[in-house]
Amino acid sequence: MYGGQTNANGSGVQICVEPLNEWKIQEIGYDGVEKYIKPLAFKDHLRKNAQNIEWSKIIGEKTNADTLTEESDSDDSQLEGSPIGLAQTSKGFIEPIAGPWAMVAKHLHNSLQEVDILMDCMRIARTDYLSPMVTALVQDERTEAEQVAVSKAFQLHTRRRVLNETAREIERMANARRGASSETDKNDFFNELRELRENWRIRKVGPNIFGDLGYKTFVPKFAPNEIFDVTQKSASNRRESIPFQYFFFRSYENSYFICRTDLLVYIEKDDEKTAESFFKVTNRPSTSEEDVKHVHWRKALPWAQNSLICREILARLVSESVSQHDLITLTAENSIVLSLFDSLLLKVEARFHPFEESRTTHSDGVPYLSQCLRQLFLAEHAKKPKRVQHFVTLPLVSHSEELDMRGPTALSAEEINARAVGPSSPSDVQSSDLLIRKFIQCASHYVLISRTVEFLESHMVKFNDPQFYWKWIRVTPIFSMIALTFVNRGYENLGKFTTLIRISDSSITLVTKEAQQIECRRDMEMVENALLLMAAHFLLNSSQVLSRAYGWQLFHANSNAFDSTGNFAPTFYTCNQNGTKRIFVQFRTDGVMDLQKAPPNGEAKGGKHHKPPGSRSKWSQATSVERIIWISAIPFRMLLCLINITVFFVAYFGFMLPVLWAKPLWPRFYWFYEGKLYMWLQAFIAYWGYTADYDVYEYGEDIRKYGEKDRVLVIVNHQSTADVPTLFTVLQTKGVATRKTIWLMDVMFRWTPFGIIGRMHGDYFIQQGKATRDKELIRLKGHLQKVFWDRDRRWVILFPEGGFYYKRKETSQKYAKENNFPRLEHCTLPRMGAIKAVLEDIGPRQDEEQNGLAHSASTSSKMKLIKDTVGAIREKKYVKDTRPPIKYVLDVTIAYPNGQPLSIGTLCFGTREQCDIAVHYRMFDAEQVPFRNDIALRDWLYNLYAEKDKLLDNYYKNGEFTPGDEGTRIVFNWWRIVGQWAFWTISFLLQVKFLFWTVRFASSYFFGFLCVLWTVCRITKTKLLFLVPNV
Repeated sequence: MYGGQTNANGSGVQICVEPLNEWKIQEIGYDGVEKYIKPLAFKDHLRKNAQNIEWSKIIGEKTNADTLTEESDSDDSQLEGSPIGLAQTSKGFIEPIAGPWAMVAKHLHNSLQEVDILMDCMRIARTDYLSPMVTALVQDERTEAEQVAVSKAFQLHTRRRVLNETAREIERMANARRGASSETDKNDFFNELRELRENWRIRKVGPNIFGDLGYKTFVPKFAPNEIFDVTQKSASNRRESIPFQYFFFRSYENSYFICRTDLLVYIEKDDEKTAESFFKVTNRPSTSEEDVKHVHWRKALPWAQNSLICREILARLVSESVSQHDLITLTAENSIVLSLFDSLLLKVEARFHPFEESRTTHSDGVPYLSQCLRQLFLAEHAKKPKRVQHFVTLPLVSHSEELDMRGPTALSAEEINARAVGPSSPSDVQSSDLLIRKFIQCASHYVLISRTVEFLESHMVKFNDPQFYWKWIRVTPIFSMIALTFVNRGYENLGKFTTLIRISDSSITLVTKEAQQIECRRDMEMVENALLLMAAHFLLNSSQVLSRAYGWQLFHANSNAFDSTGNFAPTFYTCNQNGTKRIFVQFRTDGVMDLQKAPPNGEAKGGKHHKPPGSRSKWSQATSVERIIWISAIPFRMLLCLINITVFFVAYFGFMLPVLWAKPLWPRFYWFYEGKLYMWLQAFIAYWGYTADYDVYEYGEDIRKYGEKDRVLVIVNHQSTADVPTLFTVLQTKGVATRKTIWLMDVMFRWTPFGIIGRMHGDYFIQQGKATRDKELIRLKGHLQKVFWDRDRRWVILFPEGGFYYKRKETSQKYAKENNFPRLEHCTLPRMGAIKAVLEDIGPRQDEEQNGLAHSASTSSKMKLIKDTVGAIREKKYVKDTRPPIKYVLDVTIAYPNGQPLSIGTLCFGTREQCDIAVHYRMFDAEQVPFRNDIALRDWLYNLYAEKDKLLDNYYKNGEFTPGDEGTRIVFNWWRIVGQWAFWTISFLLQVKFLFWTVRFASSYFFGFLCVLWTVCRITKTKLLFLVPNV
């Protein structure tokens, strides 16, 4: 039987041990296991023979064995010891007819049958057309681990054999050098001819000697287009030490052999850059036949044969490409271009060189593929077209002997002829047996091998922990296997983690330790993700072993966990024995490890999720006394907020009504007066967060110098309703710009108290939506033309994101993924409509427009100039004429603690613990903004917000926007805060009282007037017609 298992180390070969007398097969299971019938033992044979004895003849036909008495048994026992009894009993037995040699005769008979069968087999084997052509199917059922062990033994064996062969060759070469003849003997013509016959086929026909350049083994020799002549040189030319020369027949192919030819294989990307060089046709160099005759035959014949092989290979590829309709090919004069995968082109080109020795070696192309193509082509011609007849091992089956020994009758005559002779035409060859298909498989495998090796080398440099190393287990032209081993640097005792990378001609597959396959196709990004996943699993197992070594309690080690984006991210959760410290680790597939360490009084006491500072409520962090104070302060803070909404709103109009006359008569005074009130409104709202212990810190550039005279466009990221109060806080220290701003806000704030005051100030409210987008931009430009220069505004503030961050995050990321735009995590992609409208209308102008304004101002008359100077005192008319544009663009980034924005309710009531709000500034020259080109403006804004997203990410992780950048805290004077609140409260009371007095005086005056008028009418008896309606 065949051995079902290998030995311990998995090496060696499987052998077949067959006994002379095989057990009969009872059945063969579906898994291929044969069940045999156990042969009979001695007792079984005895029982079987006893059943064949006719006992009735021995004891008598009428006697029953059950009626025998014990006395008869005793008599028989007494007779057994005597000779008389033995004689009597022996006479009663009947001997078998077969005799004692029956078994021997049976074995001899069976042996004779086996010899007859063997003779029949030998007769069949000697017959040519009846030879069996079936070979036993040998399958290697060993596991990959056993194959790895076998490959190691095979490599050692092959290396030893190579060393032995090399030693023999060196010894033979040394003996040949010692017994070689001198250089003068080699110049003899016959010695040279003998040496020529050792390597080439030579034939002598009459006085002529012919040679064959053919390389095919099992075909007719000396084809007309592949032969050369061998002639002896004349005596005058023998000084060149070449006793004979060769030349080809003068045929149409003669020019092909008088130049050296090489096949070069290129793999390039299919783009416009490589099109010109990739499809360039190479020309054959001009070489005369006389120049070829002076080349030594030892060099010339291999060169000519190589040219012949290159020509046949190229012709074979061209002919096979015509029949393969699924392949995209392009054929030129001396080259063919094949289409691979992933927009790769495979070019096979015949490169010609002069027929001389001093040719420089070309390093173009891929040498491996060139050699592989040559090897595939020659292997077909070195193989016999018919199989050699030999004995084969028949499989062990449960068929009858007639079917097992049927020999050639197992196959039909047509099938036998088809297997023996082979295909009659190239069309009968299967597609997988074509040279072009085999070569494409080798080239595809080479590309995937190159990509994998390049990726592994770059990955080793990019990721240092965990480290890994790899080695080749199997390398074939179309299939290779790499064993990848992960190790921990400095913790080798934690063990190793091995995974396999299978590389075929079409895909790359990773095999995990649990024998699970991860199909990566040809995408190296998928290979990287799979490799990082394997590294995460290795770190997970290492952390598990390490935690147990230090006595920590392991809660879970989940290798199938996911992160928030849906990617695999194994998690590890453990705590110490006392339960006072815990560690949670998430191994992400991008190589980053998220680590969370809880303090001793973290989860163990409260049982709640630990939040970083600035994210917790004020109630959870306050003591009992602080909670009482905070609750008692809530009504007071609510009163202050109501004062801002009601008292200031009423008082504002109370102060504005008396100066409405100055708007047309003295605009400069009116807008200065209104700007001061508007600045105090901003200060009132800014005090909300300051009085609740929410401090604002400024980072980046110092922008105070731009607040006096420069006109600036301010771009701010929008996260919550606390953004506007935060900007009110930072504007209090920016000089004139505080009261000379234009806010672009959503239309929903239009009828709020701040919106009503902002509308009087000149702010603009945008109606969002695709239907009104174009109209709103036109209205915005018209509003800026009326307000920006007429009221001498400096800063224009807008939020390009068009909404709160938490509302637009998902939509923005989906839009960025669909259009390959930057994916932002802490802000959203901006909209450029309002920015473009602002910069086009009041932004930087062309030189012609600027020169035109200056020319109009200079050509005005002197009288007009005097009038304008007098008018500028009251309305700054020179601003309207010169129209100074926006010179700078200010990028403002607002960051809240831990990425959790505050709200306007939090600022009013102080519900969150004390924290800081960070504001970062970056100033740009408006001339650098490409607002005249939509695509360029979009890319500029997206890059700006990508940098803004990096700043926010760095702040949330490290507590700073840029390394070493220290913020400046904005501080308000408490006397100023209390004074302003007292001033506005008293002003409100006085205005209410004044309004009451005014209404009371007006009503009393009007009532007295009516009384006097009524009295006069009574005296004069005149009807008050204007009081009595007409009848």
